[in-house]
Amino acid sequence: GGVAAGPLGYLGGSEGVGRLARYTSPTRRAESQLAGLMGAGRVDRLGLFISARSQQVGRRKFLCEIDGKTFSTMNLMRVHFERHYAKDADVWWERQVNMDPGFGGVGVA
Repeated sequence: GGVAAGPLGYLGGSEGVGRLARYTSPTRRAESQLAGLMGAGRVDRLGLFISARSQQVGRRKFLCEIDGKTFSTMNLMRVHFERHYAKDADVWWERQVNMDPGFGGVGVA
């Protein structure tokens, strides 16, 4: 008795197909995560705005590029943005979505 070949003509063919089908490339995973975020309708607009309008300038030193204030943690920076720039974040987000035809307005109320 010989060993039977798999459906694709080689040994172990069916297992290989299953393994390959379950593999998801990092790019596809990232696209899937982004689609999930966009489709969720609740994008962290403020968090994205903070990333765009602040920077870390030293160890435990974060700079708000809008008014020049510095904070020792990103949590304190977020509170600052929540108090002073929440509306600006929404306006900024709408501009980002409208500028990029790739977004197509998905997930925006």
